[in-house]
Amino acid sequence: AAVQSDLAAAQASLQQAAETARIHRAHLDRAADEARAWVALSNELQNLEGRNAPLSPLLAATARRLFRSGQ
Repeated sequence: AAVQSDLAAAQASLQQAAETARIHRAHLDRAADEARAWVALSNELQNLEGRNAPLSPLLAATARRLFRSGQ
């Protein structure tokens, strides 16, 4: 009976660890997606800055804040 109890406790711990790992992987996937989105936005803003027309003051301020926070 003690072995069965120990086995059940070990299986429960294993299931909990597997669920924790699944949640962690999902969080890392979301973080990677968000990082890719920020890189894409940063690249787009940098490409716009080299064009003939200067950035609007609002967009220029946003770009400065974005680049400062991303470093």
